[in-house]
Amino acid sequence: METIKTIRLVPKSLKGKNRIREAKTDRWRVVSEGKFQGAPALLVQPPEKPNMLRWVLIVNDRDFEAVDPEIEG
Repeated sequence: METIKTIRLVPKSLKGKNRIREAKTDRWRVVSEGKFQGAPALLVQPPEKPNMLRWVLIVNDRDFEAVDPEIEG
């Protein structure tokens, strides 16, 4: 089974831009896949900041667009 290892987050809002700036990277590690507010989502974190977790909706996230997935498996 293929799983997503990392994704690149493209900010769509000021909040998204701030999160990218705080993380100091736009490439985030996928911790798990699940649902957030009833929609398919990815739980992600920047590689150097293990306490900075964030749910990103796969479709129609208001702060980010998830692109360029790195697939494993």
